[in-house]
Amino acid sequence: MNYGYARGIDSKSVEDQVNALLNRGVEKIFIDCGRLPQKDRQGYQRLMNTVSKGDTIVITDMSRLTRDCLTFLHLEARGIMFDILAEELDFPSEESLLFAFKSFYTHLPNT
Repeated sequence: MNYGYARGIDSKSVEDQVNALLNRGVEKIFIDCGRLPQKDRQGYQRLMNTVSKGDTIVITDMSRLTRDCLTFLHLEARGIMFDILAEELDFPSEESLLFAFKSFYTHLPNT
């Protein structure tokens, strides 16, 4: 099954994501709005409790789901696939994993 996830700091950014997910044909969308740590995102938690092996999470951008590479890899290990609208890559694949590492690496703070 395909599940969508939208997250943004305001209703406009969430609405734009929801519209993109609906245009992709996603029927069940989980939403979080506001600046919340991942552990406090109720939509995210419901999504994680719902998805199972073989399901696909559809997101507009990888950063909408998580900015933590380990979370991404944990979901792939559970057999969960991704459809990232901004990237047009099939997940999982060797190319998509390299893309994921590159994306997360570029979001790391400079130390």
